[in-house]
Amino acid sequence: MKRALDDLLSFGRIIGAALVVVGFVLLAVFLGNKARQAGYPSAVVFLIYLLGAFFALWQGWLSLRVFWKQGR
Repeated sequence: MKRALDDLLSFGRIIGAALVVVGFVLLAVFLGNKARQAGYPSAVVFLIYLLGAFFALWQGWLSLRVFWKQGR
């Protein structure tokens, strides 16, 4: 029973990290679209998308790194 609970908690941690990544990517898309509507050049919009994706992956890595170091 304890193993099943550990598996469920591990699954929840991974899903949570995925939701963090998706949330930051969507935020970057939202901010990039707002910048495009405000008249910023395409390079700035692309940079917002790119930085948002890198930040999202970094946050996902930080949330899962602790999990992997525990050996689960």
